[in-house]
Amino acid sequence: MTTNHTTPKAGSALETITDNLAGTVADPSLVAAAETKLAQTANESIRAINHLTIDGKAIPAPEVYDLLGNLKCLGYGLDQAIRQLSRALGASLGVYAVYEDDGGNPEESVMYAMDAMRLAAEHGARIGVLLEGAQTDISRQGYYRKPNRHPKEGR
Repeated sequence: MTTNHTTPKAGSALETITDNLAGTVADPSLVAAAETKLAQTANESIRAINHLTIDGKAIPAPEVYDLLGNLKCLGYGLDQAIRQLSRALGASLGVYAVYEDDGGNPEESVMYAMDAMRLAAEHGARIGVLLEGAQTDISRQGYYRKPNRHPKEGR
């Protein structure tokens, strides 16, 4: 399995956040806000792809190949991020005085959440594997515009 890890571009939101928090004992609420913002940005990016592809126009394999390369890394990254969040959630029980608003058992709730997160992480990894396979399947394709086709039928 090959993963494509990239370094954040200069000035990117990720670089700004990680530079500001790297090597510091940051206020947990600042870290949580940064993590939430990054997750929101990822969500907005996927929504933008959804909006750009909703019209059903043809997209040739070389363009899909590049998109799949980034999406497979998203799957692998989700696996890692969710597992790390799960460990952090479990560790929170030993660091914070955790309670449930309804008087329930926080340890039990965290256990169930960690189990669900483990399954979600496995699915994220599987997304990466499947998209890598799809990318391989179309890796040898090129394209040219067919004669007598309207330009609006594809990109």
